Amino acid sequence: MPRVRVEPLDAEFEAPLNETVMEAANAAGYWWPVGCNRNGECTNCAMEVVSGVGRLSQMGRFERSNLVRQRGQASVQDPRLRLACQARVEGDIVVYKVGVRRWWGGRQRHRAGSAPPAARRRRHRHARPHRRPARSTGGGR
Repeated sequence: MPRVRVEPLDAEFEAPLNETVMEAANAAGYWWPVGCNRNGECTNCAMEVVSGVGRLSQMGRFERSNLVRQRGQASVQDPRLRLACQARVEGDIVVYKVGVRRWWGGRQRHRAGSAPPAARRRRHRHARPHRRPARSTGGGR
């Protein structure tokens, strides 16, 4: 199964053949920045392919037209700029995308015997419980 490496996060995960980079990242438990319905319209998921440009699917008309519309004609001249929601994995690749981070919504589960992240959060030791402001009782100004 092909592997995807995301820099600068230094994350690495497997991607089934012909799955998009974003789908593979989400399935492995990583959040990928996006501003649309993961359909290529916003181009916020654009990534730079550091290694393995030829191991991604060819850029389709929809991806190309949205890159031109959002980022200009020069954006399609560089084959390293691809949309993670459109580019399908066909082999091992290394990509660069700032903003990718670990999340717990994917198919991966937390380690057996450990609590999920929300349960592990601790309150700051100096935090005080929320108190309602005192109500004024009365008629004077």
